[in-house]
Amino acid sequence: MGSRLVTVIISFLVMLFAVSIYTDWRCYDSGLFFWVNTFKPFHLPATWLNHLEPATVTFLLYHVSDGLWMFSFSLLILAVWNLTLHFYSILWLSGAFLTGVVFEFLQSFGVIGGTFDRTDLFMYGFAVLASVILSQLIKNIKWKNG
Repeated sequence: MGSRLVTVIISFLVMLFAVSIYTDWRCYDSGLFFWVNTFKPFHLPATWLNHLEPATVTFLLYHVSDGLWMFSFSLLILAVWNLTLHFYSILWLSGAFLTGVVFEFLQSFGVIGGTFDRTDLFMYGFAVLASVILSQLIKNIKWKNG
């Protein structure tokens, strides 16, 4: 399995987790894993979230999920550029980060729905940095074929 494929798989799994936070953990009537409730009730996130401090729950439900979206997107950008850091890959990563920042500021002015939060800006930056570090670690692993 090659480095790019591993990166795409990780990105996909992170995206599934972020979608699950948005849909299942926030206790909406439908969600990514809502169909599981037909066979076995899937109330685990709601159950263990009740044992955490409200500030921690807010951080997990709203800020971590935003960071995971950016992390997943950044990993995909790096996979497209063969996990190589050069002018174009950095330009695309910067564009993804700046898009997140612009959306946060548009929220602060009420142009689009949502709530401006500085923590989201931090999470976007952290996510891009973490994706660069992880992609370089993945790139430097000697993957065994077969």
